Amino acid sequence: MKKPLDELALIKKDYGEDMMRFCRFHFATMLEEPMFLYQVLTSSFAPNKHLFEDIAQEQKKDLFKEYILSFLEEEETQKTDLSVEELLSSVGYDIFECHNHDEVLRFREYYYDREKLCTFRDPNRIEKYYIFFLRRKDIDQIKREDFPNPFREDLYGRSLLCVQFYKGNYQFVSIKSRYNHTVLNPDSTYSNNLDKIVPGLTDAFCSQYGFRIEKTSGLGFELKNYIDVNYKYYKYNYEINNIYYCPDNLIIDNGKTVETYRDKSRYLFMDYFILDRHEKRLFSYDESLEKDSFLDFFRTIDGESLIQKTDVINEENGKKVIISCSLGDVEIHLDSLGRMISYSNPYLLECGHDFLRENETLETLEIPNLIRCGDCFLVGNKNLRALSLEKLESVGNGFLTYNIHLADISVPKLRECGSMFLSSNKSLKKAIFPSLESCGDSFLANNLKIRLISFPVLRECGSKFMRLNNEVKTLDMPNLVKANREFLLNACKLKRVSLPKLEECGDQFLLTAAVKNVSFPHLVSCGSEFLNCNMILSSIFLPKLVECGSFFLNFNESLEELICPSLERVGDSFLYHNDTIRSLQLPKIKSIGRGFLSHNQCLTELVISPDVDEEQEVQRLRIVTKKNRDEKGKVYEYKRG
Repeated sequence: MKKPLDELALIKKDYGEDMMRFCRFHFATMLEEPMFLYQVLTSSFAPNKHLFEDIAQEQKKDLFKEYILSFLEEEETQKTDLSVEELLSSVGYDIFECHNHDEVLRFREYYYDREKLCTFRDPNRIEKYYIFFLRRKDIDQIKREDFPNPFREDLYGRSLLCVQFYKGNYQFVSIKSRYNHTVLNPDSTYSNNLDKIVPGLTDAFCSQYGFRIEKTSGLGFELKNYIDVNYKYYKYNYEINNIYYCPDNLIIDNGKTVETYRDKSRYLFMDYFILDRHEKRLFSYDESLEKDSFLDFFRTIDGESLIQKTDVINEENGKKVIISCSLGDVEIHLDSLGRMISYSNPYLLECGHDFLRENETLETLEIPNLIRCGDCFLVGNKNLRALSLEKLESVGNGFLTYNIHLADISVPKLRECGSMFLSSNKSLKKAIFPSLESCGDSFLANNLKIRLISFPVLRECGSKFMRLNNEVKTLDMPNLVKANREFLLNACKLKRVSLPKLEECGDQFLLTAAVKNVSFPHLVSCGSEFLNCNMILSSIFLPKLVECGSFFLNFNESLEELICPSLERVGDSFLYHNDTIRSLQLPKIKSIGRGFLSHNQCLTELVISPDVDEEQEVQRLRIVTKKNRDEKGKVYEYKRG
């Protein structure tokens, strides 16, 4: 008869050898009571051989030790005679109970756009949970921008708490921080212990609402990518729409474990997709993810599966999956947690929207014949280092946005792209797009390392083009005709600019750029803050400029020569604080904004058009004529036409 495993052997089997060694060394007292330590572990953590590795990586060995040892003593709930409202008011909170989804949505305005609770998107949530909001009385004085390095229980995070009680035999509690998807475990604020908000609050809720709140031993413990469900921690790969996709074919949906797909001989999890090997179909548990165009290759428009055969091959650190379709074989590699790290499909010519938009772990992507892709292509990926798409011609919005590690990309035939193209990448050092003709907003914005750029045929770019790219030194775009607002904003190292065909530019064009001489021979109109805060610009040639917005060339303290023979209309604060320009000729000027030429200490000659209304002209120049005097006290002269 097979000998049963002892306690340490069971720990090793479920949690790995490193965890077994740690337990043997640190929890010797607990091991004296047979199976007590094993029961504590299994009641607190689902079996997971990566647990100790994750604890060590986050440097939480000591905290984990305290957590396990705390089960030796049972924590008592403090009693109180005060009401929930009285207790919360004593620590600065008002409480609001929600009875329907519309009442829940009233609190959406308090959340930063990317930190809104999943509860707001789920109209059925109120059917499963009692929902309360605890709002600090001084919430209007607590601003998100004052917390650049947030943590879950900081003043902003706890200024609005959403407290939810499960509508079951026992009311398991979830306390949600005002942060969502920004800090670690925002759904377990204060370790879901009401008494940490104010002592006695657990007892008050039980007395006032008749709740039976389930309690647990332990100090509370959090790890990245772990979810606490009924006081048991599960490791997960992805959280999407309050659904957690875990290793070992487990899904946690709104706090409940889904066991439907636990048969590993039939079902294989790949990220947030499920491969049914018996029925030869690939699908997603969450219907909203069925729109991910990754699935389209494997099925017809009517949803009929095109998969003919599947092979799963175990590898040292994961699995190789070969899916055979009518066109040929697709090869996918998974890591040991079931996350997709490699995808190879030479038959993919076009993909729609949301292609693998939630995937974070893909390291290798081989789709060499792709010609077009829709919006949000791999928008959430964080591991791709290099990408070559030699036949790609057109992409939608959000192409590889927020990919922080991509250092090399080759798209030689790309002609057009939507907004947010490779925005917020932190590793790309060169951007060469030999065929690109047009691009949307925020193209390569917030890419802080790019130094080499090449756009030989680009004709039009959207707003925020390469915004906050402060390493670019040379700009040569021979065919650019139109640039929208915030073009190369904060390119503070830019030394040379060549835009010979530029006709129109928006607000904040080359704001803070450090160029000394520029010429835009075809520029007709420009927005406000044109070349603002350039401290070394000495001359500029704008022969066709007809109109400019407010704050034109403000604080350009080295400007000596400005040639604008066609200029007719200027906004407010034209050449404000340009202290070196002496002579200015505007023979066609017709309309002058407020603050015209204010604080120009050296201007001695001004020629303006006779078409300017004289009363308006005197009003605009009054401040200037009082202040701009030479050593002999002579006011500078201006001539009309």
